[in-house]
Amino acid sequence: MPTAKEYIEKLAASVNLADKFWTHYGWVTSQAYATAYKTNQNVLTGVKVAQEAHRKADEAAMSFLLSVLTVGVAGGVAGAVARSAAKAFYDGSKVAEDVKKDVLKWLLIQQAVGPLNKRLVEALNPAATASDVFVPSDITPEEYTASLFEGISYNIALLTWLLYEAQWEPTLNRVNYEGTKIQLRSGGELTVDGAKRLTEAVLSTSFMKEMPPLEVSIPAMTRKASLALWIGWALSRDAKYWKKAWDYPPKVDMLGQRIGSNPAWEQLDWEPVRSALIGLGAPHAVITVDVIQDRKGLIARGLDMYAFMAWAAGPHSTALLFDDSIPRNAKGFEMVTQRKSRRTLTPYGWAGDLN
Repeated sequence: MPTAKEYIEKLAASVNLADKFWTHYGWVTSQAYATAYKTNQNVLTGVKVAQEAHRKADEAAMSFLLSVLTVGVAGGVAGAVARSAAKAFYDGSKVAEDVKKDVLKWLLIQQAVGPLNKRLVEALNPAATASDVFVPSDITPEEYTASLFEGISYNIALLTWLLYEAQWEPTLNRVNYEGTKIQLRSGGELTVDGAKRLTEAVLSTSFMKEMPPLEVSIPAMTRKASLALWIGWALSRDAKYWKKAWDYPPKVDMLGQRIGSNPAWEQLDWEPVRSALIGLGAPHAVITVDVIQDRKGLIARGLDMYAFMAWAAGPHSTALLFDDSIPRNAKGFEMVTQRKSRRTLTPYGWAGDLN
């Protein structure tokens, strides 16, 4: 039977491993998401017809797709961790400040609260349900990216603090875990039963059991984050407006006169976006609109916006987003597929909301 020291050593090793896995994932995704967002914004800046009026809706949709990528790769726990921090950020409450409050509360009423208080339990067991893993509305991609890393660092800090207290705080005789009192010390010494129960309690939390994959790289995640942002951007476009481009495509007659709706010709201005999408693997034949003039052939090319919107809402965009170039969490991917399918493009416009 392991000794109290061996149980704590196991807990320390497990916390250290979780630190490495979660920190690596947080570092990769924060760099990838930030780089992808900046790249996509640079492309949009170069398009003269970009409209400021749609910015909030665009950012909300793009943030949602970043959370889709997070959940699909790392699972519901990672999404819930990010959402929790994002909600705290959006509500005007910094997570770091909450940590300080928890520490202060524990120091003041140590025996009554214990280091495993309600907030710590909730943090280490985030609700990984479909309603709690995706980003809340009205948050920008920058805020979501920061929230993901902040949520990870918050939980790692709590675990490290808990381990420190268990190892080095001689006056800490017991802790409370989900209403259960764990007798940790007897006569100032760690008890075997206390160390065992504490170790098992922490290791059974979802944050410890469902760590993100180690096989994630900044280049691969940057490409997928950029694609996710474009998919989110497509899902916030005006369906009725761009349906006109589909119904009345751009053409040029023999005399050089333009035929087609204004939205149809506006699609040519979005050529930089089409080019970026092709580079990310989007199907050329689906998202490309060509302008053909009699006898001259191809004279211009642009983004078939309505077709791109339909592709973004469908299963093929999801398949490309989670191809073999990045790891995929089975449960997370299932939640992603169900949630993303809520948004559908019909002949009458969009049906279903993202959030």
